[in-house]
Amino acid sequence: MQHKTQAVPLEGIPGDSASSDWSEVLMPDCSSEQAVKLARQAEERGECGLLLRGAECYLRLAGGEADEKAALEYAGMGRHLAVRAVERCPGSGLAHYLNACLTGHMARLNPVQGLELVSVLEYEAGLAAELDPAIDHGGPDRMLGELYLRAPGFPVSVGDTEKSVLHYSRAVKIAPRWFDNRYGLVDALIADGRIEEACLQLNDMFSGLEFCSRCDEEKWKKLLGLFRKLCASVESDR
Repeated sequence: MQHKTQAVPLEGIPGDSASSDWSEVLMPDCSSEQAVKLARQAEERGECGLLLRGAECYLRLAGGEADEKAALEYAGMGRHLAVRAVERCPGSGLAHYLNACLTGHMARLNPVQGLELVSVLEYEAGLAAELDPAIDHGGPDRMLGELYLRAPGFPVSVGDTEKSVLHYSRAVKIAPRWFDNRYGLVDALIADGRIEEACLQLNDMFSGLEFCSRCDEEKWKKLLGLFRKLCASVESDR
């Protein structure tokens, strides 16, 4: 199950405190050489901050890698560091969030393991949401919202549109102007058959002209897709 973390816009990694203070940016880019160096230092010193930096570096590499085999390798290396970070600093919401993100990448890139990894993703994202819900603009709840929206339903997997709406709503409360939070909530409301609420939320997305002033072409296409999906739902209800 994929959580959309392509080039995840994490705002930086804190030190050993592993709090949600993301004012210190890790690095504008992350090379494979930097990832190897961070991983080596993290393994040698076992410090929470280094483990988190290494995990984020590999997450960036996995998200930006077009070759799926290489991306899976990056995700696996990053997840190893994230698991170590969870063990080293279990109270860090960021550690659990990075573990969930990297697990999501592995599930998407390795479908054979995908369903097995869903429970890990759900658990780690849930802990992150409890410990530090503001990470990545409501990232833990946004991740859970997408998981419940995209996964097959019971008994195959954990898919549940009502839960999806709940978690996307929480993400919107945390970061109401963050595009993916609003977009996901509208998508989940449509999937749950709550068309009127979806219309109101979509209207809110455009209530301020500045909301999408920085939207790229991909985001505008996603918005148009939501409009089409909403219109199709309205037509089917007639």
